[in-house]
Amino acid sequence: MIGETPLLEFKEQNPGVRQLTDEENQQLADYNKQAETKAEEILGKVLSGGDFAALAKQYSEDEKTKEASGDLGWVTTNDQPELVELAKKIPVGKTSTDLTTSGLGYEIIKLEGKRDKTDAFTNQPVQEVKA
Repeated sequence: MIGETPLLEFKEQNPGVRQLTDEENQQLADYNKQAETKAEEILGKVLSGGDFAALAKQYSEDEKTKEASGDLGWVTTNDQPELVELAKKIPVGKTSTDLTTSGLGYEIIKLEGKRDKTDAFTNQPVQEVKA
């Protein structure tokens, strides 16, 4: 019963929210499959020697990332913890060999650098990666 409480509270606070129809669920599943297939094709191009920056500029659906040719700059564990965790497994200068999912969709990560720093607010150490 505890697991249902947040959903129940959400429904009570948002009475206009409705469930997706079977057709809408199928459309969403089809869209997600197409996005995964496209991302796998792009990853294949990167892993076979394609220019990461050029491919990011061509295929990224996030305008900010597209304009920066895939350069996310320095990212901390406070900003994007899942990206930093993935980056720990990648050698500097290399690209992830698997697709990563985030709230934005599928991501292909090329790690440009790693460094440790101290968080200005908490004074705690955090890892920072350049991707």
